[in-house]
Amino acid sequence: MIFVHVDSYAVNATEERKDNFLYTKVTVKGVLHLNVSAKAIAVDTGALLNAPASAIEKNVIIRESKEAVSSNRVSAPARDVTGAYGAELLKIGD
Repeated sequence: MIFVHVDSYAVNATEERKDNFLYTKVTVKGVLHLNVSAKAIAVDTGALLNAPASAIEKNVIIRESKEAVSSNRVSAPARDVTGAYGAELLKIGD
């Protein structure tokens, strides 16, 4: 008998902006952190045969775009946009 347990699961998205002379490149990156453990138990004796654990991190670019540069706009640092990309973040785990 094998039991699988997800110990922790977290996803988030960040938006990074890089200014060029004519445009601003906007990149949205999604990250999935997943910790999983499993237990293999012998059915006839009840003995624990194996208990491996694994940690997974998956980085995915969700969206890239270019925007025209505004002459009076100040460059913004990377920001958390997890709420805005919920549906796309769910696809990372597939």
